[in-house]
Amino acid sequence: MPVKVVVTALLVALGASLFLPVPQNLMTWFENGQSYYAIGEYEYATQEYSKIIRFRHWAVDVEKIEVAVADLKLPIKAAAFYQLGSCYKRLKEFDRAVENYRMVLNQAKVPDDFRATVQFQIAETRFCQQKFLKATEEYKNFIASYPESRFVDKAYFRAGVSLYKAGKYEQAVSIFQELVSKFPESRYAADAAYQIADSYAKLNRYEESISAANNVLDKYANSAAIAKAEYLKAFCYDKLGDYDKTIEAYKRVIALYDKMYEILRASFREGKNVDFDEYIKLYENSFMRIGEIYRDRMGDYEKAYDAYVLAQETVKERDYKAKIQLDIGHNYLRWKKYDEAIKAYGLVITNYPETPYPPDAQSYIGDAYYQAG
Repeated sequence: MPVKVVVTALLVALGASLFLPVPQNLMTWFENGQSYYAIGEYEYATQEYSKIIRFRHWAVDVEKIEVAVADLKLPIKAAAFYQLGSCYKRLKEFDRAVENYRMVLNQAKVPDDFRATVQFQIAETRFCQQKFLKATEEYKNFIASYPESRFVDKAYFRAGVSLYKAGKYEQAVSIFQELVSKFPESRYAADAAYQIADSYAKLNRYEESISAANNVLDKYANSAAIAKAEYLKAFCYDKLGDYDKTIEAYKRVIALYDKMYEILRASFREGKNVDFDEYIKLYENSFMRIGEIYRDRMGDYEKAYDAYVLAQETVKERDYKAKIQLDIGHNYLRWKKYDEAIKAYGLVITNYPETPYPPDAQSYIGDAYYQAG
């Protein structure tokens, strides 16, 4: 072969090798995607991950290239599909998210632990999408496929919540009961037991709801669910027309203040997330509801007045104080004490001008004058 031809061939081969795509390109794209993802630039992140998905070259075996994700070594293509799913989930493009998550499950060499994570993310994505029946199916698929996963109890709980949100209360009860039976020590057990009681209430099965709420109070006495259980009992007793027990239950919600505060502190120490504001709403509403029961159900305006005054002295938020002052006016109006009603409504205007209630108070002042003749 002529020397010129040999030299030319060598130069061509050398040039090809210099410009040949190498694994480092793929790693760089993945790292770029991770950087964009970390700062919330999900659109840009998808562009980087998509380069990995589209990459094809005869000289590079993509299946042999791995990256670290969540302390696992994953094939880079599977990792890219997973991160694409997470990006689209963040962008609320839920169908595209699920499509990419499913592609992870189609990849070879993906560890079972990570497959479980992906299946759970598919279910969570459907839940975020508010396609609750589809979410239920995916949670059930997860439970059936990965019964030993540490997320199984959570999957049961989320499946139950999905059914509850879909209005399938009886099916929700079955799932929650299964969770409580199989995982009595689960962090979700107390909330599942409460959801059973709440589901019965949604079905207008108030006696069963009260019984289930009592089960929460007996078995999970140190959980944050106890305040909700007492509040639910009050609701059910009200529906059953037992107003004395309704008031007693609301008073027990109020009496839980110190205990709920201690539960909150303990939850922080254990790394749990308990929303104390949720209890505060129940606490404040219980004062209001006691007044309403006395006024609207029992016609005892004097006790209603005492309940409202106590509520106003106890609550801290000014909007709430204004609402209670408005209710004091309503109570006087029902009591036919029109002068007192006018004064009470006037205090809403003068004492709480920054709240939403002065226009209503002004209107009710007119009603009071009209009714007084």
